[in-house]
Amino acid sequence: MAARRVYTASTGGDDTAGQSDALSGSARRVSPAVESGEQCGRGVTGDRAIAKRLHATPTPTILALNKVDLLPAADVLPRTEAYRALLPEAAWILFSAQKGHGEPEAASGRDELLTMIVAALPEGPHYYPEDQVTDSYVRDMAAEFIREQIMLQLRDEVLYGTAVQILEFKERDSGDVYISANIFVDRDTHKRIIIGKKGQQLKEIGAAARAQLEELVGCKVFLELWVKVEPKWRQNEKWLKRLGYARQE
Repeated sequence: MAARRVYTASTGGDDTAGQSDALSGSARRVSPAVESGEQCGRGVTGDRAIAKRLHATPTPTILALNKVDLLPAADVLPRTEAYRALLPEAAWILFSAQKGHGEPEAASGRDELLTMIVAALPEGPHYYPEDQVTDSYVRDMAAEFIREQIMLQLRDEVLYGTAVQILEFKERDSGDVYISANIFVDRDTHKRIIIGKKGQQLKEIGAAARAQLEELVGCKVFLELWVKVEPKWRQNEKWLKRLGYARQE
């Protein structure tokens, strides 16, 4: 998983002076730069300034020609050649972000584009601590997946008096991810509902949340859940801050 962790920056939009300057600055800080030309759009005129900026940087460039499925077949080759003339040194690919080239079942080219990007990337430093597999966004998503499954599987039985706190989020040497979390409720009856008979309900919640997490992080996930009662936690400022529901000072 770590070998395929990619960080992206976007400077999308039309070619204005400010955005062109932003692209130039970003291209010096990232590798590779991906320029996306819309095959069915305005043509190459608006991209000349962008190409000029990319020429001035040492960053490897990939020319991704998007929306090929919307262009008449006879126009694909001349439009492609026009774009390639702007960036003759760039690697290039035709693809559709929505579907395959002319056929919904065909490969869209997105996987091939990702392969090209990964191949061009230099190995970077560790941006996160060893015990942290990804950034706070994915930690938040892990908590949301667990809470979502509680709501989906129990409907109105627990209502909204439930919070999830991620205790540990660790990538193991094997490449698997270990996650542990507390589920907080404000009533003991809610705890019994979430756990279920012989723990079966909690197992089902964990299994569904784990499947979502595995799709998100792209590897096997081990998920451990505990259910704890904290009466009136929603009225307690200290607990709201601890669980991330109040602004930290």
